[in-house]
Amino acid sequence: MAFSVRVAPGVSLRASDRGVGVSVVGRGTEVRAGSDGAGISSTVGGMTVHTSIAPKAPEPTTSGSFPIRTVTSAFDALAKRRDDRRLADLTAAKSLERVLLSQHLQSFTPTRKPGGINPWLTLLSTGNARIDQATVALFNLASSRDRVALVSRQQEIRDAEWAKVVAHEPFTVIALIEKAFDDVQIPCTCIDAGTDGEINYATVAVLLPGTDIAGPVRDAKTDKIRRRTSVESADFYASVLASTVVGTAKAAFAASPSTAVVRIVVLRSESRFLRPSTIVAIYASSITRADAASNWRKTTPELVVFGADDVRMNRRGQNLAPLDAGRYPDLAAVAELFGTTLARH
Repeated sequence: MAFSVRVAPGVSLRASDRGVGVSVVGRGTEVRAGSDGAGISSTVGGMTVHTSIAPKAPEPTTSGSFPIRTVTSAFDALAKRRDDRRLADLTAAKSLERVLLSQHLQSFTPTRKPGGINPWLTLLSTGNARIDQATVALFNLASSRDRVALVSRQQEIRDAEWAKVVAHEPFTVIALIEKAFDDVQIPCTCIDAGTDGEINYATVAVLLPGTDIAGPVRDAKTDKIRRRTSVESADFYASVLASTVVGTAKAAFAASPSTAVVRIVVLRSESRFLRPSTIVAIYASSITRADAASNWRKTTPELVVFGADDVRMNRRGQNLAPLDAGRYPDLAAVAELFGTTLARH
């Protein structure tokens, strides 16, 4: 069923079960358009020629055609995956950010003088890793007098080890601090310990990640996920460095009760165009035990770390640039040694 309505001279509106359309008739020419497509019909000398100029829009199909609606859906899905990925990146960045910026709040178990050994305990292995199973078996078979003698010997070993801790014996201090660094998030190592005048110190090297650790943020105005600006990235990196320095110093002080000052050297891997990456020093200072014991709920790490009396750093604008090797050859030597060690592994 179909009907046609003339709406103007030469212009008709038609409707049928196939759809709705409009036709314009001129001298020997008819232009029509509708839901079934558009075309031109010309009549010359009794012959009519029809030309299609806009085919009917295809329906969604699983055949070889690729309708616009399908393309749009594909782009919508692609955009959603992109947004999901950005949200996942933001979530991961937030988790990493919480870890990196809270190192100064971490607590570490202090090294304490070991208690005495009870000679009447059946097993001595508890709390003393130096006693092997053979010693334990021998102890179990020994007489009461032999037990007392064996325990006295083990107690002497403990007391001698603690005496080294109190005397700030370098190898003992380094070993204690190295063990404590197992609980620190950023790679670090104790490279020296000793006494300067009357001050017991330990020197620690920290390998900080590159400046690209600054992840995306959600813009407060647009509520969209975006990259940090250069200024935001620099500020974030400085905060990570400060938190790392304080956290590392706290771990060293907890491990070595005789240490009064922790000398910290912060290193970073620098990538250079068409050249192998190299390890450079970007910060150095001394952190006292009193500094590390600050109330970090009220004090920001940046205030202590960047305000140290002997701080050595090179801030270009907001960025922490590598320290000049010619001006600080001692720090350059540490960086070179660290780089050589990493290259071997």
